[in-house]
Amino acid sequence: FCLTLLIRLRRAMACVHGVHCCSWHLTCCMKRVLTLIPVFALIKRTGAATCPGKIDIPGYGPVALTNAGSNVPGETVGPLEIASSSHIVAHMNARTYFADACTEGTYRNNDYLAMRLLGKNLKYTANVSAAGCGCNAAFYLVSMKQNTAISSCNDYYCDANHVCGVKCAEVDIQEASKRAWHSTLHSSSDSAGAGGGFGGGDSWNGPRDFTSEEYGPGARCIDTLRPFDVMVSFPTDEQGSLKAMQVTLTQTGNNCPLTINLNDYHSMAEISLALAEGMTPVVSYWKSGDMLWMDGKGDDGQGPCAADTQSCGESVSFYGFTLEDIEFIGDIDLLQPPKPTVPFLPVPSALPPQRLPPGLPVVQPPTHLPPQTAPATQPSIPSIPRTIPVTVPPIRLPPRTIPVTQPPLFLPSHKATTTAQETTSLLSPVSSSSSSSSS
Repeated sequence: FCLTLLIRLRRAMACVHGVHCCSWHLTCCMKRVLTLIPVFALIKRTGAATCPGKIDIPGYGPVALTNAGSNVPGETVGPLEIASSSHIVAHMNARTYFADACTEGTYRNNDYLAMRLLGKNLKYTANVSAAGCGCNAAFYLVSMKQNTAISSCNDYYCDANHVCGVKCAEVDIQEASKRAWHSTLHSSSDSAGAGGGFGGGDSWNGPRDFTSEEYGPGARCIDTLRPFDVMVSFPTDEQGSLKAMQVTLTQTGNNCPLTINLNDYHSMAEISLALAEGMTPVVSYWKSGDMLWMDGKGDDGQGPCAADTQSCGESVSFYGFTLEDIEFIGDIDLLQPPKPTVPFLPVPSALPPQRLPPGLPVVQPPTHLPPQTAPATQPSIPSIPRTIPVTVPPIRLPPRTIPVTQPPLFLPSHKATTTAQETTSLLSPVSSSSSSSSS
C-alpha cells in the first residue's frame, strides 16, 4: 500500500513539474493526479479518525465518541459514522467507546464515560438487518474508566474475555444478528457469564427464551429486517443493590414484546458495584467463522444457523439513545404495566350491620327453635343486594310508647305447638307490635 502510494505521488509530482510526462499537457497531468483519488479514499476508510464526533443522549447529555486503537491487536479498526445527532452507523470491524471527551490521536482512560445505570432504563433502536450468520452487532458496557492498563490495543480497552489483554467486568446488553440475540452478564473472571436470548450451541444448547418464529427475518414479534426498539433496565432492591438486568425488545406494529430477565447470576454483587461506579458503553460490529456459540443450532436443533457463513452487510446502526429513571411505588417497580385490579365486593354476610335509631331497644329473633316446632310455612326473608354502601331506612314506631321485651332464646315447653302465625310474629317483632296496638 505504501509503495503504491509513493509511486503514484512521484508520478503526479513529475507530471506537475513536466518531468517524464507523455507531453506537457493538462490532460496528462490530470490523469495522473486523478489516480490518487482511490488511494485517498482508502486512507479515509482504513485510517478511521480517533474522534468521529458527538451524539446527544436525552437524560444524560452530549457524548463524545472515541474509535478504538485497533479492533484486535494488529488489526486496523473499522470506521464509524454519525448520521445525525443520535444516529451511529458502525462499519465492519468498528469498535467505538462513549466518552466525556476525545482528543485526536490520544487515549486516556479518564476521558471515557462512566455511565451510572443502577435504577435506570437505557433505551435505543437497533437495525441489524445486514448481519447474518457469523456476524455480531454488539452494544455493551465495560469498566474502562477504572482501567489504568493501556492494553495491547493501545486504548485502555478491557473486557471479560481480555481481547486486548486486560480483564474487567462486562455487561452485554446486545450481541446480535438478524437471526440470534444474546444478553449476558460477565464478572471480570467469568468469560462465559450468565445470559439469555435466542440462539447458539454446538453440542450444547444456547438460550431459548424465544424462538425463530418470534425473533428473526419476517418473525411475528421482532422482524429483524426492520429496526426495533431495545430497553435495558437495572432495577435495585431496598439497599440500592442490583436485582436484575431486564432486556425488552419491541417493534412498532407488533404487539408481542420479547423479554429477558437475568436475576440469579452468582457474581451479581460485582456487576452491581461496576454499575454503581459507572461503565463505558461500547458499539462494535465484527464477524467470525466461529460464532456458533451465539447463533448455532445447538444440540436440540432449534438454533438458527448450521454454519457461520459470515454473510455480513457493510454496516449496522444504533440510534435514539435515551436514559431515564425507573419509576417505583414502594417496592414495586413499573417496568411492566400494572395488572388490572378487581374491586372487592363483600358477600351479604359481610355487609355492615343495620343500625337502629339511638335509644331504641333491639328485638332479636330467636336463634334456635325447639325441635317440636313445625310451622306450616316459613316466611321468606328478602335477599340483600350486593351493593356498597347499604342504606337502611329508619324504623318508625307508633306514637304510643310500647315496651319491647326480649323473647327468650328457648321457648317454654307448654309452647311446643307454636303456630305459624306466632313464628312469623317472632321473626317480625315490629309488625306484630303494630298489629296488637291497632287491635
